[in-house]
Amino acid sequence: MLNLNTFNQINADNHYDILGRVRTKGVKYKGLENYKIVYNSKTKKNYSIVNNTYTPINNVDVFGDVIGKLSKLGLDPKLSIYQYKNGASTAIRAKIPQKSRIIQQGDNPNNTTKLMPEFWLYNSYDTTQKARLSLSVFDNICSNGMAFKNWLNFYNVKHSKNGINKVGVDPDKLLEGLDMVNRQFDLIQDWAKKIITYDTAKSLLKSLSGMNTKSTDPNKKRDRINNYDRILEQVQTEERTRGGLTLWALVSGVTQYSTLRATKGGLNTNSLKVGVDRQEAVANWLSRVIEPAYS
Repeated sequence: MLNLNTFNQINADNHYDILGRVRTKGVKYKGLENYKIVYNSKTKKNYSIVNNTYTPINNVDVFGDVIGKLSKLGLDPKLSIYQYKNGASTAIRAKIPQKSRIIQQGDNPNNTTKLMPEFWLYNSYDTTQKARLSLSVFDNICSNGMAFKNWLNFYNVKHSKNGINKVGVDPDKLLEGLDMVNRQFDLIQDWAKKIITYDTAKSLLKSLSGMNTKSTDPNKKRDRINNYDRILEQVQTEERTRGGLTLWALVSGVTQYSTLRATKGGLNTNSLKVGVDRQEAVANWLSRVIEPAYS
């Protein structure tokens, strides 16, 4: 866990402020004349081979912009860093505890959890992720992150010649996002008391992208059945701690599946691409299925 006070030190140590400059001279790969190497200018180790239109966007330009602006707004984001392939791709989770709220789960006023807004920042030097900023809700009990479709992608920028000019966010937009999350807390509080049946839970879950177990591809069918069964098991776990089989218990079980983790295990994933794909699928599900039916 990192806090804002260590951010400058991380930059100075070149921990994730890696200059993804492009090296083209002396490349001896035959047939790759239209490609170039993205590499770590400090260690000289290669990240990836990309086509000539690819222009790296440095991590500091993505992460430093947002974290610096949050600091100027008087906020103290609590940071977690997830790095993959020796720094070729990176995600940062920036939780905002000053904007947190306690909600009651079920009928017991003592059964509570703390929710808070969090910003997710992404970047890569190996084409696996665009430079991206999104917003979600952090649940203190299980460390899940939950986003709605209209919260994703303050920006979502390709690594191109003019990409760096599109990275950055107005501080007012950050404040608007935090206000939007605060309003969503009211809806989540309603979900935390809304009892549903197992049949309803199963029906809602099958409407999530990737949960349709009818597939002609045997591998896809097996994976979808496994994920579906695991989420249902997680929902049952949530039922025991969330005050019953509520809509919130279902949503919590699903977001367990879509939250990026430092290590694998169960529903968890430590793959940045898989985590982002799942987050987008769940955000669509929340906005397209859950929110219209239960607002």
